[in-house]
Amino acid sequence: MTQLDEGHFELHSANKDKIFQKKEKARVTIKQLLKDVNSDELIKIINEERIFNVSVATTKKTCPRCKGNGYYMARVGPYKTHGDLEKTVQCDMCNSQGEIDE
Repeated sequence: MTQLDEGHFELHSANKDKIFQKKEKARVTIKQLLKDVNSDELIKIINEERIFNVSVATTKKTCPRCKGNGYYMARVGPYKTHGDLEKTVQCDMCNSQGEIDE
């Protein structure tokens, strides 16, 4: 169980790091564009060329499968046997983030 928990937190940290890296790259790109182009041109470029995928901010809700944990207990093996019928698995509904878009 401890190994699964550590794996979950490593995956969660890796996902957060990927998101941070994407945001940082976008911030640097925008900063450079602001230096090179005046604001009217920049607005025109964004609107006409669709350089950035602009999306409306969405609200998040707790993942119904893992209930915000990022992992859940899944049934494994034949149901007629006795013993270890459940296994902790990463939640693929929310990518182990614990939240999904509404």
